[in-house]
Amino acid sequence: MDDVLIPQNAFSQLCQNQHNPVELVEIIKKLDEIEKNGCKSKWEQYRIVSDFIDIVITSCGNCKNTEGIAQNIMECVNWLTHLQQVQLLPHFNGPQFGCMLHWLLLQMETHCLEDSAICTALVVCSRMFAAHHDECSSYFEKLFHTKNQGFSLYPYLCNNRDYRITISTIQFLDSILNGLKDVQLTREQDEVCVEIAEVLLHFFYFEEKFEAEHLSTYILYALQALHKIAAFCKDFTAKHLSELLGISKACANFGTDVGLKLPISQNIHMCQQALYHLVDENDVNINSEKAQASGGKTLKTHKPRAVAKTARPGDRNIALCSSQSPSMGKGIGVFESIRKSDSDFSELENVASKEFYERNQKSKIRLLAITLVGTVVRSVERRIVFGFWHAIFPSGVSETRNDLLYIGRHDPNVRCRSAALQVCSQLLYGSKSFLHQAEFNANRCPSTFIPFSTALGFTIVAIYECLARILAIESSLPVLTQALKCTAVLVQATPLQQLENKLLKEMVCKVKPLVFHRDVAIQVSALMVMEFMMATPRITVCITEALGLPKEFIKFGPPNDTRIVVTVDEEVEGKEFAEFETTVHKTIENKLESNKLLRNSGKQKLVSNNMCKDKLWLLHRILDNLYKHDRITATSVRIESLQVLIAMCGHFFLFSTHLSQICEALQESLHDILSDIRLYAARCIDSCVYQIGRYIEICGASQSVVQEFDHFWSRILPNIISHLRSDSNELPAIKVCLCDVLSNIGIVMFERFPHSTQINLLTFLSGISSDPTEDTIVRVASVRALAAYVLFPFLRNDLVFVENIANMTLELAADSNLLVRIKAFWSLGNISDALIAKDSETALPQERISNELLYRLINDSVNACSDNDKVRCNAVRTLGNLLCLLNEYHFIAINSHLNWHQLFAEAVAKLCECIRSSSNAKVKWNTCYAVSNLVRNADAFSVTELKWQTTLYSSLCHVIVHHPNFKVRINATTAITSIKDRSHFGTHLDNFWISLLAAIEKSHNLDNYREYNHRDSLQEQLCLAVAHIVRCSSNDDLPMLEKHLLQYLDTIRNTWVRVINRMVPEKAAPLLSCSIMLKQLLKDGNLTREQKSSVKTLFESLAM
Repeated sequence: MDDVLIPQNAFSQLCQNQHNPVELVEIIKKLDEIEKNGCKSKWEQYRIVSDFIDIVITSCGNCKNTEGIAQNIMECVNWLTHLQQVQLLPHFNGPQFGCMLHWLLLQMETHCLEDSAICTALVVCSRMFAAHHDECSSYFEKLFHTKNQGFSLYPYLCNNRDYRITISTIQFLDSILNGLKDVQLTREQDEVCVEIAEVLLHFFYFEEKFEAEHLSTYILYALQALHKIAAFCKDFTAKHLSELLGISKACANFGTDVGLKLPISQNIHMCQQALYHLVDENDVNINSEKAQASGGKTLKTHKPRAVAKTARPGDRNIALCSSQSPSMGKGIGVFESIRKSDSDFSELENVASKEFYERNQKSKIRLLAITLVGTVVRSVERRIVFGFWHAIFPSGVSETRNDLLYIGRHDPNVRCRSAALQVCSQLLYGSKSFLHQAEFNANRCPSTFIPFSTALGFTIVAIYECLARILAIESSLPVLTQALKCTAVLVQATPLQQLENKLLKEMVCKVKPLVFHRDVAIQVSALMVMEFMMATPRITVCITEALGLPKEFIKFGPPNDTRIVVTVDEEVEGKEFAEFETTVHKTIENKLESNKLLRNSGKQKLVSNNMCKDKLWLLHRILDNLYKHDRITATSVRIESLQVLIAMCGHFFLFSTHLSQICEALQESLHDILSDIRLYAARCIDSCVYQIGRYIEICGASQSVVQEFDHFWSRILPNIISHLRSDSNELPAIKVCLCDVLSNIGIVMFERFPHSTQINLLTFLSGISSDPTEDTIVRVASVRALAAYVLFPFLRNDLVFVENIANMTLELAADSNLLVRIKAFWSLGNISDALIAKDSETALPQERISNELLYRLINDSVNACSDNDKVRCNAVRTLGNLLCLLNEYHFIAINSHLNWHQLFAEAVAKLCECIRSSSNAKVKWNTCYAVSNLVRNADAFSVTELKWQTTLYSSLCHVIVHHPNFKVRINATTAITSIKDRSHFGTHLDNFWISLLAAIEKSHNLDNYREYNHRDSLQEQLCLAVAHIVRCSSNDDLPMLEKHLLQYLDTIRNTWVRVINRMVPEKAAPLLSCSIMLKQLLKDGNLTREQKSSVKTLFESLAM
């Protein structure tokens, strides 16, 4: 609230009171002088404040006509506080503030003040706390407690004697709550907040007698108080979620109708589907007949990109920023400040000013009602909020006046429309797993009822249609920008491949003209919508038609094939695109000129739907934004254009014919003077290069296509090298990204480089990796690129090259930077993969890696197994590969200076620790993979003590049966099948057998439905392990196998048959041969009767 100036006769009225003490009159004169001319010195300022406190404490108790003097002192306090706020006087210190507050409360408690005087005292207190926020936490509980322990302002909230007192009290409450936003509430303060909030809820749900003139003022401050309490008290918000949303819905249209009356709120009940999956400790009496069919159970959402999914302590500040209470006026007639907001008026002002004030007051109430929804959403778990979507979003059946998108379209106030769309964005963000349950085919809907998935589909379609209308008719640029952002979030969360083609095309036709809009913020937001539309993992004909992509060149694989098969008719392709390329720049210029004619008062009208049919219009617009022209393109537009291009690279086959133009734009962007542009250009090049590799892998590479890729690399590689040079002064982040580009070259393109280019590239990257003056994150990125090349067959055989990279990597493996260590051990994992591949190709001793280097590699990997999980997952992978290289030679006495026995024992102990204690699933399954490599090494069983088997094997058995992640169980089972000899099982064969049988039975019990996709693979691997155990077992083991098999006979037999029928014959061969092996075993005359009986049982159970 803006400051209200003292009336012209205020000063004379204060001075003319004959009962005022002389000291008070002197202070009044000094205050007047300070307001007009300021104060000469700081000392004088502090003296005036101190003298005023003394007058209040000492003089007033001895004066007659105390009530009149008290009224004047209150006005002076209000005046003095105003001067403190404008920094003409210093603030009260702690004792001074306490004395002044105590005196004010004493007047209300002991004197029979008139209602107007009480209002004055409350407003003065409110202003004092507004100027001294650090005192709010200390006095809040004391002032508003509900216990019978001294004076409290709580009864004034329920006071029906005078509406002015109630309004003044809630104004005071709002002021003191502002000071609590940066503190952690105590339990007592939290309880006071809840009791106050319940009083405010009662007001909204039971009509109170308020004069229409003051009703909006009370609602305004009550909503602001609820806003803050909902942000402070999460438990209260969760308990009263229905009531708070009901208040928001009731007040969201306040003042848009004729007349002013209190909107009676109604509880918003959670839909039935959500209630079915939710046990609420604070149940409300919900009428199931009124529960709407929307919402429902939710899945776990991914980390959000921008907005937090759940409320955090800092969210309170966000909620409070938009609802700061107005500050009070100063001077005589202070209650007048209650009736005034940002647009104060007096009775002498004309009717137009009064109407403007009332309209502004109503819009503030609607804005608070809308933002209250956002505060509630931040304070409550998202899965609970999904149950109230039917009340927040349109249902698609009929248009209601209370949903947020209706407000975003029809509210007369720009701020209200923008806030409604912003809250919609907040609700939609992170709802991807929820929205993916939607069903958009109305023909599948039963005639008797509407399923949850269909109702959700109707809601999504209605949201799209509402946003499309807003984009078509909105004239306010801020609202249009917010509508585009809301659309972008919706597109990101929606399964686009299931939407109707007509709906997507309509949305694209509304967004496309805005990509050419003159306003930068609108351009960026429109491009963001297109970015998310292009970022869909599986592009469909529907999406290609909407975006104007060449759908005739796309041939989709079967539904169960995740890859996209691309067929290109080169003759047709060349003809069509050649014609389009010659006119691209003219087309863009013509569109820009036509769009200039369509602008009207800051609004750009929509163009014809024919515009949506232009092929590759988005790519050409992006390239036009990135090319250097006479006109200046805003930095934010260029950055977003690069991000759209990155999303486009995910469907590289659609734009492969335009690789030359894309390369030119990226070259220009990479040499831009702005580092942000260069960084995004580098990321775009990285994405483009990666997709080139995938394109070759999936689709093959014809001669003409590969030549186009050669041309791309011949142009882009010199630019990358120039930016990576040590004298380029490029930012480390950009250098890292460019190193990642080089790591994604791929074997096909690398082999096509001239030999001199290959040598120069390897030498250049090696120089960066070993340069001590270079940033470590750049060095490790260079090492990572070299480690990617190590797996190329012609480089893997160069042992000197491999050892050099290993040495450079070890120098960085102990760096203090976590990201450096993560990349270093990823590189070591690749190096160890190359060593294993090389070891399988040659057995010559002179071709092996040196013992000293191998020892260092294993030792550093063992130490890294205690590091961060992201380091450990690669460290155990490296360790398993390296232990596979150990042989008998390493453990003989001649190598006693390297303690291989101790190192081996430490390595196995670390693997056991990672299997048992790590909470990270990736660490566990990589560890199981490492164990499978270890047990393949027969020398590990012949030259080492076998005590390690007990710990390691028991860890594997535990993981196979009990771990909740099926991929971990699969890798653990694979480790069992890697034990090739019966002697290597030792005395632990029965433990493995029991664990496998129990694991097969438990695989049918899904504790987590997300593991369903991996269940078949797990059962296949378990059956393969059972067959492996049977083949490895000796005759003496057969009775033990039968004994435990009988406990799971039906389950094993049914699973065995089902797995064989499901597997392809090549993979099922071990299972099919198992019965043949058992049948041959029955013919063996050396079996005892018990052993033959065991073989028969096994044969009957494991045969088709």
